[in-house]
Amino acid sequence: MTKRALFLLPFLSVFLILGQSPDLQGGPSSSLRQNVEKLSALLRGNSFREADRLAATLLADSAIDAPTLALCGLAVLKAGRVREAEVLFKRVISRSPDNPEAHLGLGRIGRIRNDLDAALAHLRRAVASAGFYEEALRRLWRTAWDRGLVSDLFEIRKLAEERFGRESKPLPSWIVNNQAQIQGLSGKRLFQMEGRFERLSVPLVTNADSRIRMLAFKLNGKNEYLFDIDSASPDFMTISPLLAEELGLSMTGSSTATGVGTGTAAVRFSMLDHVELGGITFRNVPVMVSDLHSFRGFKNGLIGTGLLKRFNVMIDVEAGVMDLFPLDRPELLCRYVA
Repeated sequence: MTKRALFLLPFLSVFLILGQSPDLQGGPSSSLRQNVEKLSALLRGNSFREADRLAATLLADSAIDAPTLALCGLAVLKAGRVREAEVLFKRVISRSPDNPEAHLGLGRIGRIRNDLDAALAHLRRAVASAGFYEEALRRLWRTAWDRGLVSDLFEIRKLAEERFGRESKPLPSWIVNNQAQIQGLSGKRLFQMEGRFERLSVPLVTNADSRIRMLAFKLNGKNEYLFDIDSASPDFMTISPLLAEELGLSMTGSSTATGVGTGTAAVRFSMLDHVELGGITFRNVPVMVSDLHSFRGFKNGLIGTGLLKRFNVMIDVEAGVMDLFPLDRPELLCRYVA
């Protein structure tokens, strides 16, 4: 055996003993990389249970790196364990302050807790994510929409154009349609509330053809119309085509809504100038026009969480009344909760 062969033999023995041939044998590093890629794909594909199980396996490794820890945090969050996820995201930020996936998770938690300022700050930093920038922008837009400052939305539109353009992708329809709704509202606020109150008691009423309890809203300074107490869309009130026609609303865009029962529904978009309820007025209220089955033949609508989440709400069906309390005064609601 040559001297060169004798010289290499000890090194070859070491590699064989330690199993240090990941590229040839598909060792631990290759397996870890595949699991991380799989976890990312599961999260993007909304396979949250499977993602949570895989995250548990990855979290068992005490040497887990910050990017993988952030993905595991997203899996834990999407499985519904908010506090546990928050601990993981804070661990990531302490090691890697700019990690976009951790900021995405903390932004989502901010939305859950109705801390819109914190949510916006984190979600802006999450847009840098290579795999989750679309989700970050969608949640950033919706958070700004909830806060209602139109100037924020115009700024985020520019950010989205740059980020989607970097990936050679067109802007998604939800930005295009929403942008059309807010044209001409620069410097204004969506769902701008006028009037002060501590407790607003609004009677529950019924349609002549239905026993379902509803609320009556006065729209655009005209008549009162009945609205079902339905969470419906998180961003809009929803009205029937007949009601949109009577109000003379101009349509700003159209789309196809998914998750409507078991199918889809064609929808259009517009804006109400005034929505009045028991002495409180909302200005610049986005609406979605949809020919839902329950709407046919009626000039009515669904309230939607876009408006409902502006209040703390208590419903007394027996008394036939809905009590509304200021969102920033939770103690007022507590007084009336047994």
